[in-house]
Amino acid sequence: MQRTEFPFLVVVVDDASGDGEQEVIKSYLNEQCDHSEGTEYKQWETEDAYWTLARHRENKNCHFLTLLLRQNLYKNPYKYELFDSWEDVKYIALCEGDDYWTDPLKLQKQVDYMESHPDCCMCSHKVDWEIDGGVYKGGCQHEKSCDLTTDEVIRNGGLYLATNSLVYRKWLDEDQPEWRKKAMVGDYPLQILAALRGKIHFISDTMSVYRYQSSGSWTTQRSATNSKSQERRISHAKNKVLWMGLLDKDTEFSYTKAIYSSLFADFNVLYNAGEIGFGEYLGAVRRADEKHYKRVIKDFLIKNGNLPYKLWKKYVIR
Repeated sequence: MQRTEFPFLVVVVDDASGDGEQEVIKSYLNEQCDHSEGTEYKQWETEDAYWTLARHRENKNCHFLTLLLRQNLYKNPYKYELFDSWEDVKYIALCEGDDYWTDPLKLQKQVDYMESHPDCCMCSHKVDWEIDGGVYKGGCQHEKSCDLTTDEVIRNGGLYLATNSLVYRKWLDEDQPEWRKKAMVGDYPLQILAALRGKIHFISDTMSVYRYQSSGSWTTQRSATNSKSQERRISHAKNKVLWMGLLDKDTEFSYTKAIYSSLFADFNVLYNAGEIGFGEYLGAVRRADEKHYKRVIKDFLIKNGNLPYKLWKKYVIR
């Protein structure tokens, strides 16, 4: 549905999850793409995937490159080096599989702004959140278009800017700092990197929908109460503390308060899981915003509810 003055390539990577999605993709390509002689339609195979290159039958600026994996490789999609040999690719837009764009001029609006503002290396916009079939406002909701500060991007975490709202300059994926390489997730570190290396512009138009806690999604898996989800939360928290600690050093501690405010929930997970002691938990919150102190005290009292009685019994009663 995207209407642009420039050609764009939709790269679809299917993870061979066995949910029938590959058949949906094949059907779409067969029905909507131009197969006539002399067009760019092409199919080939590699060790890992079945590839198709095609152009939409009606929208001549819309091209598709699909990778249907032979088996689920559990690879991070950010690691697919699809653009290395395509020197004319200038921008990358993200849209994860369960989300969708709603404005046919989304790409044109964002690229137009970035073309006229060379200091802008990422562009975002308002999104709606879809939760259990209902649509709500969520994430960044500035009423007027504006540039976002680095402190704001770090402090508000990965859900502040929806991944499917992002368009960024391709060179952001080159010469990556160590802290981004260490991160288990791709979108939040990418946003921070963009804020550090240029400007992030926010457009106040609502142009896409982010599905929050849809079945099988990352957010649903992390919020479940089973032991596997708990392990996932702990692993994610440890990794975030690691890479954001490297970010703190890399930025010469210029954003320490924002970084540790973003990390507070992760230290909370690690403390309540017994992965860190109270001293480390308290040390982390001292570097964050003061409002978090109340939660630290509450966690301590919940975890050590009978400590005052133990101390009274030990030192007062003889």
